[in-house]
Amino acid sequence: LTVPGQYNVEGGTLEGFPLIGIGFNQHLAWTHTVSTSFRFTFYQLQLVPGDPTSYYVDGKAQKMGRVRVSVNTGHGTATHTYYTTRWGTVADVGQAGYHWTSTTAYAVADSMSNDSFRAANQYLRMGQANSVQNLLAVESQYLAIPTFNTIASDDTGHAYYGDVGNTPNVPQSLITSCMPTGLAQIVYNAAGVVTLDGSRSSCAWDNDPGTPVPGIFNATNLPHTVRTDYVENSNDTYWLANPKAPFPAYSPIIGNIDVEQGLRTRLGNQMIAQRVAGTDGFGPPKFTLGSLQSMWESNQSLQAQLVLGSLVGACQAAPSAKSSKGVSVDLTAACSALAGYDKTGNLDAGGGWLFSEWAAYAPSTGYWSGAFNSTQPLTTPSQLNIANPAILTALADAVVNLQTHHIPLDATYGDVQHVTRHGTKIPIPGCDTGCFNAIYAADGQGGPLDAAPYGEVYDGSSLVMTTELTPGGPVSQGILTYSQATDPTSPWYDNMTKLYSQKKWISLPYTAAQLAQDHGAKSETVAAS
Repeated sequence: LTVPGQYNVEGGTLEGFPLIGIGFNQHLAWTHTVSTSFRFTFYQLQLVPGDPTSYYVDGKAQKMGRVRVSVNTGHGTATHTYYTTRWGTVADVGQAGYHWTSTTAYAVADSMSNDSFRAANQYLRMGQANSVQNLLAVESQYLAIPTFNTIASDDTGHAYYGDVGNTPNVPQSLITSCMPTGLAQIVYNAAGVVTLDGSRSSCAWDNDPGTPVPGIFNATNLPHTVRTDYVENSNDTYWLANPKAPFPAYSPIIGNIDVEQGLRTRLGNQMIAQRVAGTDGFGPPKFTLGSLQSMWESNQSLQAQLVLGSLVGACQAAPSAKSSKGVSVDLTAACSALAGYDKTGNLDAGGGWLFSEWAAYAPSTGYWSGAFNSTQPLTTPSQLNIANPAILTALADAVVNLQTHHIPLDATYGDVQHVTRHGTKIPIPGCDTGCFNAIYAADGQGGPLDAAPYGEVYDGSSLVMTTELTPGGPVSQGILTYSQATDPTSPWYDNMTKLYSQKKWISLPYTAAQLAQDHGAKSETVAAS
């Protein structure tokens, strides 16, 4: 997307957004991961007796507002009345037990509801940034990033991590003084979602100086760093953006420190350490476009690296186990299949699908034999708890699952994991057992996502870009795993998906000369009116 002399960015964006969301320009490349920060809080309302659409604030009754919305469904008109408060819109959230009763209701205060045009203006300025310091300054000014972290690097050799976005100004002190007891505390302990007392005006979000709107944190109170080695984030908390310099604690609404890390975070840092040392088999130390791609293509499963040996040993020691339904299952063939598994999500990884199914059935409690150690966050926990009988029960369930779907126990990922285009199954590499290339497929275990056919991919890697910022300009290759078109008659409906299946990349032309050589491409010029 080019505006001559003003904006020249290549990348991808979410449908309906007019600017590049992640990508690169001449001097800077950036991406986003999902932040652990909550961009909202609940407020618990104390309702006026006999009048459930009025609530108290500082002992005075306030009437709720009403907003009636009508939508043409194609089969008629559906209408709904929303009730509003000084805190936000009233919501009924059954999963949390937050119901509108005669005495209590809950309103959602959403920091992103007042974005106006801030986000669009911010992304325009981000695309014009020429360094990570400049990028941080833009994010600090607008504070409009939605639910994302930003990870970036520039052509001066600096890397940036920041969760500098639109975050409610709810420090620990406000949580301590304003969280109601009972259900609100249970929800907070279980999910980290903050609920505040809506009957006290003193429980409003705090204000920081220099913010574009009231009630959000300024950049000083949000985690960010600029470094000359590296930063990493895989949808985990900000804590270990660089493990050599862990962040101190910020408000719990942003995330927590000293907590167990996801397998992708652990694997990402492990791969980076090996790449910097040149011990991963992908060439001399440090990064090139090729070595970065090889890291991602390796499809290593950290979960398999940590537990496969113990699982095989437990299986061989007890080659029969009962499923969760009490049926005795012979595990002999499963032991052999797992013993031959190469611990990757590659298409030819025999036994990989069985391991993935076992991992999905495995217990969340009592899985590890050792505890998480916050002083060793990237290597703990690491031992499978083979003393837990649920470990082999899960394997028995996995065997039954594969047999029910007529899948050989030594099936490869390529045999099962796929997307369907024009009635043809395209095998998809990657895995959901700690692969950096995360891929999630329907597994027949009865969850809500099993509405997809067995083995059909429904989530995971999407836009993948690798970029090198050279003195001669950016050099980038990437792939859009699900291709560019949803229209089955389009030639761009499955072309990139087929390439992704084969671990192939396409070059991403950036300069006018590169674009001119991209035969078959079409440029669109839009004149300002």
